[in-house]
Amino acid sequence: MTEAVVRILAGGLTRDEARRERRDEKTSGPRPQPYLFNFEPEDQSFKLRIQFLRSHVVRQELIQALHSVINELEQQSARAATNDAADRARSVLPVILSLRGFAFSAPLRYPFQPK
Repeated sequence: MTEAVVRILAGGLTRDEARRERRDEKTSGPRPQPYLFNFEPEDQSFKLRIQFLRSHVVRQELIQALHSVINELEQQSARAATNDAADRARSVLPVILSLRGFAFSAPLRYPFQPK
């Protein structure tokens, strides 16, 4: 594209010639399509579809992508479990303190509570 602009500015290419070249570029072939991996188990309990940005993907890259998805899901699950435990501790701690005879009027700041 920049080559065409330079040629037009230099005077070596007319508007009609530039249009003709651009039209020829468009008809040179279709754009490469992204690689799609589709999977459906025999029991049809789910469908899996992964779309890559590139048009050619080797099997090892597909396997690595699936591993990264599994790792991310496991990390999200672990973070959710940690957050649930922290929420439970936050809700139980004031009750425990009041049962032990502590009196408090201001909300407590816990080390794990965001500021």
